[in-house]
Amino acid sequence: MADTPKNHQGDQFAILLDQAREVYGQGDLSAAARLCREALKLDSNNWEFQQLMAAALSDAGLFSQALPFMLQCLAQRGADSAVLFNYGVILRGLDRFGEAARAFRHAAEASPKRADCWFNLGETLARMERLGEALEALSEAVRLEPENADAWFNLGNVNRDLGRIDEALEAYGKAAASAPDQAGPLNNMGLVFIEAGRGEDAINAFRAAINADETSAAAFDNLGNALAATGDGDGAIAAFQNALRLVPDYADA
Repeated sequence: MADTPKNHQGDQFAILLDQAREVYGQGDLSAAARLCREALKLDSNNWEFQQLMAAALSDAGLFSQALPFMLQCLAQRGADSAVLFNYGVILRGLDRFGEAARAFRHAAEASPKRADCWFNLGETLARMERLGEALEALSEAVRLEPENADAWFNLGNVNRDLGRIDEALEAYGKAAASAPDQAGPLNNMGLVFIEAGRGEDAINAFRAAINADETSAAAFDNLGNALAATGDGDGAIAAFQNALRLVPDYADA
């Protein structure tokens, strides 16, 4: 029996979708968008291609162009967790943080075991300075993914902003353990030590940050400030020179 035209179209969509997903996964956003456009010419209401088109445009930083496709996808698909998550990413890219937070929260509620939903909700709430809510969301993210260095790092930042020194240090320590090649957690740990008046601990943290990533100008600059505060002028100058070597126009150094 010959396939009906509908089945032919279904096969064509499946092939195009596989191709679009493959090139999107390879980072070829232009090719992914082109394939999505081809499919949407055949069926403008296909939510899978609407979503993938929106994702490709969003990843390219074209959030205003991505939004109409995501709105069409929402109309077709409804309150799907993945769709809501991508909608939140686009809204955040447009600096519409309140709407983005609502989208991420709905996505998290639809799929409560998705750590990325809780993480992005917490990160967005932190930008809005809704720190108590951000703390709850990021705590859930690290509960679900205990090795998520980015979640621990952001949780450390929120705890620091809330003045929760011990909790901030613990979170930065977990972030550093999960990402030993990143200077950020150890650098921020040093800043917390400075704020707590623990200068020697701060110096050790900044040195550890540099050992983790010798290209961190911020860690060298902070080390210089910490050494200067102890009266170690030569050590401070050497640290500042390293910061300027890495970033010649580094303002703080």
